[in-house]
Amino acid sequence: MSSPTNAPKPQAFESGEQSDIGRNNIAAAYDAIAADYDAQLAPAHWIRERLWDNIDDIFPAKSRILDVTAGTGLDILHLIERRMSVIACDISPHMLDLLQRKHPDVRVVVSDFSHLALTGEFDGIISTFAGLNTSSNLRSFAEQAARLLRPGGILFIHLLNRWPVFDIIRRIVSLRWRDAWNTIMINPRKVSLGKVLVLHYLYSPKSLYCSVFARHFRLNRIEGYGCARPLHAKWGKAVDGLEKRLASRFPFHSTGIFFSLELIRV
Repeated sequence: MSSPTNAPKPQAFESGEQSDIGRNNIAAAYDAIAADYDAQLAPAHWIRERLWDNIDDIFPAKSRILDVTAGTGLDILHLIERRMSVIACDISPHMLDLLQRKHPDVRVVVSDFSHLALTGEFDGIISTFAGLNTSSNLRSFAEQAARLLRPGGILFIHLLNRWPVFDIIRRIVSLRWRDAWNTIMINPRKVSLGKVLVLHYLYSPKSLYCSVFARHFRLNRIEGYGCARPLHAKWGKAVDGLEKRLASRFPFHSTGIFFSLELIRV
């Protein structure tokens, strides 16, 4: 994960859509880091393994799944191993090119998640590792997801958390006061993707659900990632048991570096 820099502080949920120019810049940023993307996320692979455990529990074999921020396809390849039918969408053509090199038979669609030019009915839609945080307004995505999911289908999304309480405490204890202050005060944050700074808009799980998704979805589960375990620390495995015990319990499920929402289409 990249370090944030100073940025203007907006409302939590803006009424307007981001410009096409802004979304094109995001696509270019992800294109630029595509070749190194898997390596950059390797230290957080323990989080991806937990995501896979959750996805495996939610979706049975042969489920029809749409990944709206598929990237280079790490989650897609796992779904294929689990005998699921998949479509991979991403705003970055270069990311999807790398996915197709890994698995040429995967259907890929270059698309922004807010404007999904797809038809059909899916059992599940997923997005992992903060792709949705690049949008200042997720209402359009919520509408798209509701249109594409069958009744009872599941939307599983994984985002950076606005209030990573344990991470803030760790920064204070280690005398990284400026980092702690920035984490508390700055939203959105500029995140470096290669040489491009991309704004990431941070959300809290319950307020995100109530403000954006409640119209079409029922909240089934919130889970935190990084509630007790630091993202990159080598000693993190020592607290993995505690991390898993806290992950879905109130209030800890809302205090991690990331959170996931499991939402059922009503």
